[in-house]
Amino acid sequence: MNPFWEKFPKRFSREPHTRLAFKDSGIDIKVRYFSLATKRNLITTNITREIWNQFRLVKDIDFAYPHAEVLLRKKD
Repeated sequence: MNPFWEKFPKRFSREPHTRLAFKDSGIDIKVRYFSLATKRNLITTNITREIWNQFRLVKDIDFAYPHAEVLLRKKD
């Protein structure tokens, strides 16, 4: 059986690639890959899970998130 992508137009790349961008609260990672639409959610979950597992291996990484801190001061 031939792989499904052999019939896909040649002008579209089949190689996965990533794009990284710094954001206010961290880094935005975009991963583009070629897949069947019916497998897209499963593959996305697996990629996200692997990224998460790799972050968990490094103990000195903290995740940034948008938040606010309120400081209450006594009036003199």
